[in-house]
Amino acid sequence: MFQRFGVPFPTDGMTWQQTLELARKLTRNDGGKQYTGLVVSPTHVLRMNQFSLPYVDPKNERATINSDLWKKMYETYYTEPARDQVYKDRIAALNNKLPYKDDFLKEQSLAMFVYLSDLQSILPAEMANLDWDIVSMPVFEEQPEVGSQPYPTLMSVTNMAKNKDAAMEVLKFLVSEEYQTYAAQNATVPVLQSAAVQNALGQSAAFKDKNLKAIFYNKLAPLSAKSKYDNAVEKAYTKPLVDISTGKLDLNSALRTAEEEANLAIAQEKAK
Repeated sequence: MFQRFGVPFPTDGMTWQQTLELARKLTRNDGGKQYTGLVVSPTHVLRMNQFSLPYVDPKNERATINSDLWKKMYETYYTEPARDQVYKDRIAALNNKLPYKDDFLKEQSLAMFVYLSDLQSILPAEMANLDWDIVSMPVFEEQPEVGSQPYPTLMSVTNMAKNKDAAMEVLKFLVSEEYQTYAAQNATVPVLQSAAVQNALGQSAAFKDKNLKAIFYNKLAPLSAKSKYDNAVEKAYTKPLVDISTGKLDLNSALRTAEEEANLAIAQEKAK
């Protein structure tokens, strides 16, 4: 798409504002086809948000959504990319859904997709059909060089384990430099901060020539506090995304309603 429309490629270290400006140049209707400049994975960017905001305040167990920082993120992730009528038309064409993986992988009508950094490993066949590369996640100007929170696979030794010592040896091996180097070579993002391990990322993969250093370009945002109510609350946080993208809902009103629905969901969970 960048080559088709003569638009410069994105680069590591771009801000959200710069990325949105780039996206506007790519959101257009050409030859009867709707092209979209930028889409974020709706739940991932909220769960791993760059300001490390929790869904639920750990002190008072109330939803945090009705705040200036949440508003800033909703504007950046959902409202701003959809300002062009072509974007709104694409949502309508998708039966009132936001563009997602199919637009990127199958339709090849989505230029920039903010998604998990291992998409090329999750769907290698689909990605093999694309001319693609990777850059660092855009950053907010007040938090330069701060990307998303980590989204790790967690392993632990539980009380049910019959042989805890043996299980701990397995965990030690999984975080060893030997295994982490092997995992990195095969395109699993390593958990060790060793430069040697990180430099091994993708060396044995078909896409080793890509800009994989982009994965380590930003600092990880601190992990936000988690709550047993997060799943219930997330539904309220994502419910208005289409309506605020299309302009059917005012953002301030949407956040207030989401706050009310999230707090009601928390109360219902507590009552069970």
